[in-house]
Amino acid sequence: MRDNIDASPIRTPLSMAACNLVAAGAGIALVDPFSASCFLERGLQTIPFRPRVDAAVSIITAESRPLSGAGRIFLDLARAHISATLDKLGSK
Repeated sequence: MRDNIDASPIRTPLSMAACNLVAAGAGIALVDPFSASCFLERGLQTIPFRPRVDAAVSIITAESRPLSGAGRIFLDLARAHISATLDKLGSK
């Protein structure tokens, strides 16, 4: 405790919950850029974490079936959304 501030950590495995806690004034959080981007219009800001942490994202499909047309469209949209979010946050 410093300056009469309670520094007890609040832990959650959910980035959206952490962002809501920060928005409510509960401190700071280390979250993924996609969750953080949902809160930029609510007055939160992102500060790039250094060293950079890379995380892999995978699409999971059934090995016995090829990716459907809808699945391909989803994959293209997901890639575009991820790229735009990272560009917006300067995390690319």
